[in-house]
Amino acid sequence: MIGQFFGEAFSVLAGNKMRTFLTILGLIIGVAAVIAIQILGKGMSGAVSGVLGSLNDRSFILFPSQQQGDFTKAALKFKDLERVKALFPNIVSAIPAMATATAATFCRDSFC
Repeated sequence: MIGQFFGEAFSVLAGNKMRTFLTILGLIIGVAAVIAIQILGKGMSGAVSGVLGSLNDRSFILFPSQQQGDFTKAALKFKDLERVKALFPNIVSAIPAMATATAATFCRDSFC
């Protein structure tokens, strides 16, 4: 009885070869996409943990003043870093870092 079901299933699969191929291809692409997203997520988690894990109770982060008129142009310069190191002689090391945000657009023709 079970053999009859499998026989019928394989005959339907053989009868619709293109549909069977596309279904298998969709399954392979879907599984690969899920695995890739999980790998990327774990990699990003490890990178963030590595950066934040290096901070301890003796670490601190400096940001430019948010009271400035245009916060997007506010920045700490290398001379500011040297001034902080001069004011606080117990600083062992200071590492500059920068982050920025921007918007990207895509147009298919030249008239966007």
